[in-house]
Amino acid sequence: MRTLLVLIFISVLLVSCTSTKVEKTIVGERIMKADTMNYKDYWTSLVVYAPEKAIKLAPTPEHKELAEVWASFMGNKRDSMEPKLLNLYRNTKNDTIRDYAGFFLFNLYSFNNDNKSILKNLRKSGETDSIMMVQYPTACYADSAQTSVDFSSQPVTLKMNVRKGSAFVRIKINGMEKELLFDTGCQMTMLSDKLAKELNIQSTTTNLSVLSSVGNNNSSKLTMLKNVEMGKSHISNLPIGVVPASAFNFKFWFISLAKFDGIIGWDIIKNFDVTIDCQKNIIILRQPYLKPKSDPNFVWLSDPLVKMKAENGTEIIGMFDTGSDRTDGALNLLGKLHTPDELSTKTSKRIWGIGGSKKLKGYRVKFIDLYSGNTKIHFKNIKVFDKSGLSNSAFMFTDVCIGFDIIKNGRVHFDISNGIFELE
Repeated sequence: MRTLLVLIFISVLLVSCTSTKVEKTIVGERIMKADTMNYKDYWTSLVVYAPEKAIKLAPTPEHKELAEVWASFMGNKRDSMEPKLLNLYRNTKNDTIRDYAGFFLFNLYSFNNDNKSILKNLRKSGETDSIMMVQYPTACYADSAQTSVDFSSQPVTLKMNVRKGSAFVRIKINGMEKELLFDTGCQMTMLSDKLAKELNIQSTTTNLSVLSSVGNNNSSKLTMLKNVEMGKSHISNLPIGVVPASAFNFKFWFISLAKFDGIIGWDIIKNFDVTIDCQKNIIILRQPYLKPKSDPNFVWLSDPLVKMKAENGTEIIGMFDTGSDRTDGALNLLGKLHTPDELSTKTSKRIWGIGGSKKLKGYRVKFIDLYSGNTKIHFKNIKVFDKSGLSNSAFMFTDVCIGFDIIKNGRVHFDISNGIFELE
């Protein structure tokens, strides 16, 4: 009887873990239909990444200026937006606009590894250091040496170990080699307290609240790594989080589904021109040389974002998350694609993140076709859920979370500095 129950349990677990099937086809250059999606509300158009439409719906000049800044972010044009954002942040009487301006400024400074400007420009009137650093913890390093990268003169090739649908690579931290998860969906590099102790890394007293993909706030500490070696490329003075080892041990009942010691986050990955090659099981890191695309399809705003197209011409925004083993959609995706009810059935899914898991309810859709450049991506049995489960930010919502499954048996090349995302 016990054997029978165990077999039934394993069968249910395997069925519940059935992944989305992904097929990629090179279709060549094609003229996509114009995006005819209409929004009647200014804020709705903003939070679903349609700033050009929000500009036309702006009720005041301030609202219009905020939408124009958002459009600049989505066009990978960050150079001239700081003065506009500072003006909005300091002078607007609209609290919502101020919050969004602060959010954009923080993203701008974070992208440039500029903790000095975070401390200088985002402090509110009468706010003490201790209060400010609850929201912007890396500001505690404003007076320290800022993060820098010493690139290898040649491309760096790291051997990739794919486990349970995610990529792991070996890097050196303070001279010791360790294997960590390569995760574009995690904003900050993190280590378990167990590994930090082994590496003799002392965390500061600064608390860092880590909001995971399952909505958990995980208490952790902040520290700075003096040296991270990615092959012959070196990252210096990198603020990271140190979390309890249990946060990286994903369990379902008494079964350990995955366990690791830390994450290489977007704060490291963003610095490189990257190729992930699942045919050769390698990750190639290069120094990016500025040659921005006139129409970038890869941008960063809190998350790394891929701009795709649907068959009907609607622009679809996907968060690129190599830490997720499969691609999932958000419910607003069905509205954008005008998906008929008969193509979807109710379903649910349990997702895991740092420190726990949660169950999402949604729909299983028979198929969805999206286009990234000259590649058609055909998703079979893709699941779509409430949008709150698919973004690291409370300020906007993506249409889809692009998981590691789209790279399986192929390659992806991405370079955030130049706005490039290419599937091969």
